Amino acid sequence: MVPMTRNILFRHQKLTFFSPEPEILHSTECESSYWHQPALTEALRFYTRTSDHSASLHEKVIATQARLRSAGSPPNPSKRTPNRFATSNTPDRLEKALNEACFHSWGFHIYRCTYQSDSDWEEFLRRYRWHVADSLKYENGLDLLESFKMTVFENQALFEGVDISTGTATVREHFQKWATIAIQEDQSVSPDMLVFAKVEAARYRFCLFVNEKSLQGVLQAPLEDCFNENAFVNMLNGWWKKSHLTITIPKI
Repeated sequence: MVPMTRNILFRHQKLTFFSPEPEILHSTECESSYWHQPALTEALRFYTRTSDHSASLHEKVIATQARLRSAGSPPNPSKRTPNRFATSNTPDRLEKALNEACFHSWGFHIYRCTYQSDSDWEEFLRRYRWHVADSLKYENGLDLLESFKMTVFENQALFEGVDISTGTATVREHFQKWATIAIQEDQSVSPDMLVFAKVEAARYRFCLFVNEKSLQGVLQAPLEDCFNENAFVNMLNGWWKKSHLTITIPKI
């Protein structure tokens, strides 16, 4: 489950070489921006080479941030928020990824998996657009709204009732067929990008599906409360494959 928070715009989940990609991505809190800044590296070095461990690592990171800010502009400032590093500005990172992949649009596709109320669904989409715009505005990135593209798949016969408990194979099968063609038509690039550009091609690797539970969770939360734990949508790894681990126990 992914909360309706600011990190929905550009999420990069690190996986080890041996860990399979998860079918459903879960997130319970917003990532703090300072963990992506050089301040963390400097604080870690200071923390390990000094015997003074009276302050926590968190406190040292905050102190290092303040020291870096007082020293002037960062060495690689964000063009949207010059007082911060470019790597800590989500719109900057998104724009960089689009340019490197030669993509023209971005935004997750949404599968409608509940059909109890059309008015509730329209309100959900309105809130989703609002949160996207608000997240961009927060970091001076409203210019990226021009390339934001929200595609909604609606098919009551195919998608109604899809949930983690009932299985997501129907959505995944549809998404894979669509993504293979769409990445060529929309971005004029080879489907190989789905393999080699996992972050840049997130639009064609992950999708959102909204069932009645997630729909009502979003509608019942205050609009401007982007940290509400009860407001969430489901993010599906569209190319996840079930893997089996075989362990051979030697005879003694």
